[in-house]
Amino acid sequence: METRSELIFKWSVYSALSLLVLLIQGFLPEIRLFGVALFLPPVLVALLTSLEPNLQGVVFALGFGLLCDFALLGPAPCFYLVSFLLIALLSSLISTRLLNAEMLCSLAVVPAGILLSAVLRWLLLLADGSGSVGAVLLYCAKELLLVMPVVVPLHFLFRFFHHRFHFYG
Repeated sequence: METRSELIFKWSVYSALSLLVLLIQGFLPEIRLFGVALFLPPVLVALLTSLEPNLQGVVFALGFGLLCDFALLGPAPCFYLVSFLLIALLSSLISTRLLNAEMLCSLAVVPAGILLSAVLRWLLLLADGSGSVGAVLLYCAKELLLVMPVVVPLHFLFRFFHHRFHFYG
C-alpha cells in the first residue's frame, strides 16, 4: 500500500512528465500530416491509465480532461473531460483484462483511445447534421499515422518512472 506522500509524489512526477511532453510539443514546429496536427493529450491519458489502471488513473484523466477543457478549444463543452474519462476506462479495462501493461498494451490502448475520441467527435458532428463516417475515419487514420511513432518513446519514459514507483511488487 502506498503512503499518502508516495502517492502525491508519484502523480506529481507523472503530471510533470505530461506537462513536459506537452511543452515540447508546443515548442516544436507544428507537425502536420495531410492537415492533421499532432495532438498528444489522449495518448498521455491512455498510456498513464494503462500503467496505473486503478482509481488514481481515472482521477488523473478527469483532472487532465478538465485542464484541457479550460486551456484548449474543444468541439463541445466538456468534450475532453468525457473523452479522457472514457479513454481511461477503456485503457484500464484493456490493461487489466486483456493485456499486461507492456509495449503491446500501449500499442493497443492508444489506437483504441484515438478511435474512441474520433467516435465521440463523429457523434457531435452527427448531432449537428454534418457527420460523415468516412471523413471521421480518414481523420482518425491520419491521426494514428502521426501519433503511433511517438507512442514507443513515451511508453518507455512513463514505464521507467512506473518501475521506480512500484518497487514493492
